[in-house]
Parts: sequence; structure tokens; C-alpha cells
Amino acid sequence: MKVVLGDGLVTHTTGWGWYSIEDVPVGVSYPLEASAYSGYRSRSVGTVVAGDRVDFALAPNHIGVGTISGKVANATSGAGVSRARVRAGFGLEAFTDADGNYTLANVPEGTYYLQAYAGGHEAETAQVTVASGGALAQDFSLKPNASAGWIEGWIFRPDRGRIDGAVVTVGGRTVLSGRRPVSGDRGYYFISGLAPGNYTLEVTKDGYTSRSTVAVTVNPGSGTWINMVLTPTGTVSGVLTGVVKNAVNGDPIAGARVWVGDGLVVVSGADGTYRIPDLPTGTYDLRASQSGYQERLINGVPVTGGEAVWNIALTPSSIARGNIQGYVIDALSGENLGGVKVVLGDGLVTHTTGWGWYSIEDVPVGVSYPLEASAYSGYRSRSVGTVVAGDRVDFALAPNHIGVGTISGKVANATSGAGVSRARVRAGFGLEAFTDADGNYTLANVPEGTYYLQAYAGGHEAETAQVTVASGGALAQDFSLKPNASAGWIEGWIFRPDRGRIDGAVVTVGGRTVLSGRRPVSGDRGYYFISGLAPGNYDLVVSKNGFVTATARVTINPGAGTRRDVELQLRTEQAPVAQVLEPAPGAVVRGVVRITGIASDEDFEDYKLEYAPVSDPDAWQLITIGTVPMVLDTLAVWDASSVSPADYNLRLTVNDQAGNTSTAVVAVTVKTPLKVTSVIPGAWVTATPVKITISGRGFAEGVAVRVGNYAWAEVISVTDREIAAVVPGIVTPGRYDVLVVNPDGDYYRAVEAFVVDYGPVVFVDPSVAGIGPNQDVTLTVMVKDVANLYAGDLLLQFDPGVLTVVGGSADVTVNTSEVFSTAASVVVDNTAGTVQISATRTRDQYGYAGYSGSTWLTRIKFRTLAIGESPVVLARAEFRGNTGGEGSMVALVPVGRQDGLVVVGTAGTVVGWVRLEGVGPGHDLSGITVEIGDQTATTGADGKFRLTGLAPGAYTLTAYQPVYLKAGKALNVTEGAIIQLGETLLLTGDVVVNNSVQLADLVALRTAYGTSTGQAGYNSNADLNWNGRVDLVDLVLLARNYGLVGYGGEMTQ
Repeated sequence: MKVVLGDGLVTHTTGWGWYSIEDVPVGVSYPLEASAYSGYRSRSVGTVVAGDRVDFALAPNHIGVGTISGKVANATSGAGVSRARVRAGFGLEAFTDADGNYTLANVPEGTYYLQAYAGGHEAETAQVTVASGGALAQDFSLKPNASAGWIEGWIFRPDRGRIDGAVVTVGGRTVLSGRRPVSGDRGYYFISGLAPGNYTLEVTKDGYTSRSTVAVTVNPGSGTWINMVLTPTGTVSGVLTGVVKNAVNGDPIAGARVWVGDGLVVVSGADGTYRIPDLPTGTYDLRASQSGYQERLINGVPVTGGEAVWNIALTPSSIARGNIQGYVIDALSGENLGGVKVVLGDGLVTHTTGWGWYSIEDVPVGVSYPLEASAYSGYRSRSVGTVVAGDRVDFALAPNHIGVGTISGKVANATSGAGVSRARVRAGFGLEAFTDADGNYTLANVPEGTYYLQAYAGGHEAETAQVTVASGGALAQDFSLKPNASAGWIEGWIFRPDRGRIDGAVVTVGGRTVLSGRRPVSGDRGYYFISGLAPGNYDLVVSKNGFVTATARVTINPGAGTRRDVELQLRTEQAPVAQVLEPAPGAVVRGVVRITGIASDEDFEDYKLEYAPVSDPDAWQLITIGTVPMVLDTLAVWDASSVSPADYNLRLTVNDQAGNTSTAVVAVTVKTPLKVTSVIPGAWVTATPVKITISGRGFAEGVAVRVGNYAWAEVISVTDREIAAVVPGIVTPGRYDVLVVNPDGDYYRAVEAFVVDYGPVVFVDPSVAGIGPNQDVTLTVMVKDVANLYAGDLLLQFDPGVLTVVGGSADVTVNTSEVFSTAASVVVDNTAGTVQISATRTRDQYGYAGYSGSTWLTRIKFRTLAIGESPVVLARAEFRGNTGGEGSMVALVPVGRQDGLVVVGTAGTVVGWVRLEGVGPGHDLSGITVEIGDQTATTGADGKFRLTGLAPGAYTLTAYQPVYLKAGKALNVTEGAIIQLGETLLLTGDVVVNNSVQLADLVALRTAYGTSTGQAGYNSNADLNWNGRVDLVDLVLLARNYGLVGYGGEMTQ
């Protein structure tokens, strides 16, 4: 997603949707926009300044949207309030301009609690309803209060799910997260009207460990943002602690905000210390910030069951800053190592990416720090001495099982004999160190073998010595460098496009030629070094048979080095690449289908996508023609609803400029697109949960149902043509759409499918579920908002196989104290399953006036007989009024009617299915293990499972299959409930089967890359998409999940 600040301050969101625009000038206002993204509408928030936290919620193109605008004014003076924030929910917000005006565009239709707040004012809330295409005006008048501040944020679970209903308390004020006044904003809380000062913020919720932060400061007339994490009770957890300090002088920093992920925030104390307890075991991003300092991120911080100490160094914003970067590799195999901890000084920390790259940013310029790649599982640590901002330092870590030794010595000026500081001594890639102020260096943990050791420094000529390192040996090697103030050098690596290094490439600069990877630096694949170059501009030319010659312009500065890596492209006449990645072969598609893949070539011309029925394979129809090469990108969007349901072939054809062509064909099955034809009941007339039945076609297992913008309904059962669901809670009266969404993203919106109207109504209350057989349950027939009710005739129908009225008419009570006379007629027929009641008012007591208001009419005590479901239907509900005398009864205006429901069960049941990432439909998914409590089930060939006989309580469902990461889901089982769990997705990439996706998995996949079933080296575990070969699709699947660990943590073997 592209996020634009002003004109030229631009970034894109990460894969997790996070964005950060850095180095924004303080005190300058800019417009901020999340620009149009495929399938979504843009959103602007007005002008913002450095330090603002602004989230965006973008509306999909297929939903109705409207606009809210207005003015936020001072309630006393009437003047507009600038930079007030107006908020309808997470990501639906805007800032007012200098005159107090705001606009919230592209707001999804629905009802919101709109909130306006600003520094020095008290907050105000208004309920608004946005119609599709509508433009709504809503002004605010904020009471000035110069001292009042506020606190807001989200309450998270460790898995980043937001928690509703948590009790948030600060300064004697208490709210529930996710509740009004900000509806539809799960886990959000807002507490305003707080006097300036320090507070303790406490969050609690049943079933979770409580959390609190100390010294949360509320400043006059402004807000403080604090997110919190609640850990489920019983979760194995650990502690993060340390000191926040100044990166320049090491002084502790008080009042710094320290947080993990987007969750728990604490504030460092007067001595700079922070402590975050009760963190579930796992890996976190640790951040710290303080006014006047650059924010610091430490990625990949592990939390185990004990206490982990992580100091954090912040660099003052006012000083010059730079970076220190490099790779970390295996010294024996050359493989890049991911997840290695790299420490600069005390508190400047990072971890390598999956490709072994690290970058420590915002390092103070001119300050020296020791640098170390710390011990990594199976490897020895390596230190390089002291470094400064701007250095490029690589590490080659020695595996524990090989012999190592140490090289040390001194680098001196050949003329004066004085030590040369910050000279670099190098035995190979990642085997290097810097000299200290006296010219001394130490290279420890060097794998045994022979090296050409090289020393070089600015203002000196390089010198090389051949040395042999023995296991456990300590070797001394000094250097004497001739001073040469003007001589410079150039160094670097020659790479293939896949980042493999190339030996034997001819490298020429200024008439000097060397071969990459050859002496004087042996054992260093692809490396070159040319010294003794006079200052000036040169052409760097690199050539090797089988590759395209590369030329680059380089500058040599006096007495300094230049690094230039060169990538050589393969000379090839190979055909262009044509590959369809999604949909996968055999996939079932419906509605709008996104087709992704690769259409690329060095001399790319164009590509074409077509489809044809399998039954008529030559009847190709065009989907699109593309003139831009695509790599792992969207090739086209195909509306499969425009063709008849059947089996089809999708064909991708890629052409290059030389006339070469490649094709790829994928077979898919097009199924009926989802459609809703009716929703029953069409009117929802009681303030109790209502069961709705949705008829149509194309409904799939795992379908979801949403009522307007209100809530997701609980799906009870689903077939291809009907859904039964329960709509929870009390819904504001109005006309509501019903949105039905299949797991594959296909959806259908039934516009104004029913009307919620709490007007005159007769209804059965309550609906009952989760009770067992042979239990008594009383249902009440009630009226609401009726007028002049004089006589009534009711007929209720129920299922006699599930319910019975044991005492007959004696178990039917009529309201004779308010509404009817004692002469009411009651007839119970347990065989037919009916209760009939006829009654009138007593004329002597009430005259001829009818009853008006809301009350109960009759109570019926049922006995449950067997497991099942019985509607209690108001088959007839006729009421009459009176115009003033005998025989003057007339029919009342018809009232709304709402039936009841009784569901009888015993132990709970959980049903669902498991999907394996990357594996398309049609494959046998039997044998996947699913566990809940002490019960275990295995999936059938279709991936479905069922676990029955579960006692009521809280459980964690786990699903596991080798090569896939174990998944865990929390759920609550109530008595008699049938829980439709839907889909459980198992992520792939665990090639070595230890419940994590790490370097070992990548190495195993790369070893088998290019092989097929039956060939030597083929590894079925690396064939992640089950197509019989290890190829690019498998590599992409593994890369998506690199660094992830499954539920329960990594397994040891």
C-alpha cells in the first residue's frame, strides 16, 4: 500500500500492513493519504505533523460508502478548533484544518459513534448513520478544558487479536474495551477528562493475566497512546528487562516508552530500567522511543520461560547518524545465516534476516563501538574490534564441530614504527578485524587452514602474508605498511544473479587486472582486491565466459578504499518464463479470480492469458494481453461468473522479441457463484438473538454471514443452498444488508434483506439452547407497545418429539392481573404439539378500555424430551380492541410476530476442516491429526474432522501434519453446542520437520531444487505443493513463512 505525505515523502506498507515515514521535519504540516490500492478506495486524513500516529482503514470497491463532514468548534468562543481528531473507528479518522473543518470520505455505509477530541478540550460523541452515496453533516462543539488529557489504545492477545470487554482503569475511571462510545472498534478504549499527572493503568479480564504500567503520564490538554497485551491464564511466559541508555555517553534515559510489537507498553524508570513481565514464549520485535532520540527497533528478540536482559541504546536526534551493515555466513559452507544476533556496543542490537543480512541504523557518527556476531546455535561467536558508523562488516561464523585457531599481531607504519589504528586485517569473507588505537588486532575462531592474510588502511599500501592456522593454535602475524597518502584501492565481489559468487572473473581497473577468487586472497570466492591506484575516475570492467561483460564507473579517493560489487548476467538464449502460481492446478474457483504467476524474459515482448472448456480444448477465449513483464505478480483478474460451471484450462503464453514462446496450462473447476435469494425472517422485531435462514446457491463450508456493519452472525449449519445462522445481541432499528462471504473470498450482498423494527410486537421469549433432555424450560409470550388490546386468540406450535407440556393446561399461566379475565380458555395438545389460548378482559374491572403498553400474556412450562431442535411458532396471534361498548370490538392493527426456539443437546461437538497451504483441491488430506483436550481425531480425505462428547469448558484445538507448522485455536464449548470451527490452515515450509521454518529448511529445499519424483536427490518434504517436483513455487511458499514457529514451539530431534 502506497502512503504519501505531502509531495515526495512516500513509503509502502510492509506485509503486515505497517508503515513508517521517517525524518519528517518537525513543525511542518503535510497532507497524508493512503493511495488507491487494487480493489480499494483511497483515504486522506487532512494535514498531519511529525509524531502523529495515523491508521487507515480502506474500503473495498464493492461496498457502499458515504462521506461525513463538518466543523469542530470551541463551545465558548465558537471558533474552529484546528488539528482536532474526528474518529469513526480504527483507521476511519481525519484532522480538522485551520478553521476546524474536517472531511471523512469513503466511509463504509453503516452506523457509527463519531468522536471528536482535541488538546485543551473535552471529547464529544455523536451517533451517525452513513448511507451508500450519502453526504452527512455532523458538527461538534467542544468545551474548553486546558488541563484535561486522555489515554487511548488497544487491548491485544499475544497473537495480536484484539480483546473486547477488558476492564480498563486509570485515575478512578473505568471503561470496557471495544464498547461504546466507539462501536465497531474491537479492543479499543478511550478515557478522557484526566487531570495532568502520573497514573497506573490497569487492564483485567476473566481468563487472562492482568497487566499494569506504572508512571503513565497524562500531559495537559493532550493524549497518550498505550496498547496492552493480556496473556491467557496458564500460558508459559517470560520477562524482558534491561536499561534504556544514551548511545553516545551511556547515560540512562528515564521516561522512554518500551513496547513489544503493537502490544504492551511500559515506561523506563529514573535509572533507565524497564521490565515487561508475563510475555508468552515466542519471538518479538522490541522498540523504544523518547523525545529527542531516534526510535530503535530490535527485531527477533526471543522470550523463553526465564528472564531475558536486553539493553536498548537510543541515539540523540540532534547528532549525525550512520549505519553499520553486512552479511553473516557459515565459514565452512558459505550459506547465509538468518536469525544471528549482532551486537554493537551495549544496546545497539539487531538480528540477521533470512538471507543473512543485518543493518544497525542510527549509529552516532564519530563514536567507536565493539562489534560482535554472538553465539548462534551450532556456531562460535566472532568479534571484529571497534567500528564506526559507515563501516561494512561481514561475519563468517565457524561451526562448533570444526577446529579453529587465533591470529593476532600488530599493524605498524613502516617509516615511523607507530601502530596504525583502524587498519583492516582480513583472512577472507567475514574473517576480518580492525586494529585498536595502538595498531593491535585479534582474529579469533578462524577455521584451520591456509590463508593469504591481508592488512590495509587509508594512507598506506596494502600488505599480504601467507599463514596457516592450526586447530587450537595461536598464530602471531605483524604487518609493516608503507605510507602512501595518495594511493587508494578498490575491492568487492563478483556475483551471479542468484547471489552465488563467481571465481575466475577478469577484473580490470586502471590497467591493473586480477582474477576474482584467486590469490592473493585464497579461499574467498568471488572476491577481488586491487591496490596502489592513484586518485581519479576509472572504468571497472568485469568479464567471464558465459556471462555478459559488465562495466561500471568508479572513483578512487586519496588514501581510501572503494567497494563495488558487480553482478554478471548469464548469456542465454533460453525461452521466456511462463508459470501460473495461482490458482493452483485443480483449484475450485468461483466469482472473481485473481491469476498470479511469472511472465518474464530478458527480451520480453508480451504475454497472453486465455481460457477454454476442457470439453472443447481448442475454444480459447481471451482474458487479457500484458505488455509489462510480471514476476510473482497479478497477471489478470478473471470473472469466472461469466462462464458456465465446468472444468476449464487456463493458458499463459509468453513471447520474447526474438520470437521465442513459452506456455503454461493450469486446469481449474469453475463452480456456481454465490448468490442469496431470500433471508427469513424479513423483519426482526424483538430485542433477542434471532435465527435467520438464508436461501440461495453456491454456499461453501466455512461461509461467514455479516449483518450490515453490525456483527458477524454465528453460522449453525450450511449446505450448498441454505445457511442457518443466529444474529447475536441487540441491533439498532433500521434496514440491514446481509453480506455472505465464502472462504475463497466470493461474496454476495443481500441489500436491505430485513428490517429491524421494535414497534408493536408479540413474541416468544427467550430462545433457549444448550440444555439437556428431561429438563424444564419456561417460555413467555409477550407483547410490546400495543394499544387498546381487549381480546386475544393465540395458537402456538412446537415439535412434540422434542418438547411436551407435562401438566397440560395447568402448566399454562395467563396474565389475568393486567390483561385478561380468569375465564381464559387454554387447550394443550401434546400429540399435535399445539397450545391454544383465547381470552378477553373483564368488563366490570376495566370497563370497555383495552390494555395498552408492554407486558407478558402467557407463560408455558415445557419439558425437554430428546436431543433436537424445536421452533415454538406463533401460528396465530389475533388481537381485538374495543371502541367503547358491548359488541364494539374491532380488529387491531396487525402487530409484528417473532417465534421462539429450543435447542436440546448434551455434550458439545466441534466440526471443521483442515487445509494444507499450497495443496490444491483433489488431493487426499486424510490422516491429519486434530486434538482437543484428551480427544483425538484424524481428517478424512476431504480434510474434515468431528470431535464429539466434549464437556463444557475452554479448550485449545491443535492440528498437525509433518512438513507443516502446528496450528492452535482457542475455543469455548458449551453444553449441547455444535461449534462450526470452519477452516484451520496449516502453513508449510517445515522441510526438516521441527515445527519451524528456518535456514535448515531452506538449505534442504535448495539441495533438492530442480528434482522430480524418482530422480536422485528428490525430497518429497521439499515438494510443498505436491506437484511431484521441487521448483520455484515451493521456494516461494517457504519464503512466505521463513522465520515462523508453529504452535507449541520448535521441536527438538
